[in-house]
Amino acid sequence: MPLGAARVGLGHKDAEKPYRAPEPTQVERITSELAEVLDGMDDAELLAPAAVTRHPDHLAVHEAARRLGCRWFWEDVAFWSTYALSGCDRQLFQQRVRHTLDPEVEDITGTVLDKVTLLHMHGSQMHPARKMYRPIRHAHTVAANLLPDPDGRPRGQFAERFYRLGRSW
Repeated sequence: MPLGAARVGLGHKDAEKPYRAPEPTQVERITSELAEVLDGMDDAELLAPAAVTRHPDHLAVHEAARRLGCRWFWEDVAFWSTYALSGCDRQLFQQRVRHTLDPEVEDITGTVLDKVTLLHMHGSQMHPARKMYRPIRHAHTVAANLLPDPDGRPRGQFAERFYRLGRSW
């Protein structure tokens, strides 16, 4: 089932290295801007980065989205050049969320080209050209975690890991 979605740019510049934790005023500003975008859209559902990585933009948007009642988060590790680099981030993520987010793996094989199209809207994830393969490679890796269908047949070749707000949050 396709999502009825709209891209709304908030006009912020990507964080520059060396990365630092987001300032509280940045989180408050993003919360206010997202609330303004959502105003009047009672059926709108936010989907925010899980902030598995320590990227300050993802941490700020995650916190802002939580404040606004976000219940679904996408795993934001596909942009690491090597997934092994995210080991420390994963450990810190687990400590930060304290089992309040439940992971769910979803087959995206039928929509993986739509994902690439959306990623092209965020140029820093797709340029230089070598970066554009990371999200697809990661989706292929995550697909190994798909359970077989009820008849025991393997599922798709591409998957995405989402985190759903758990009972204890």
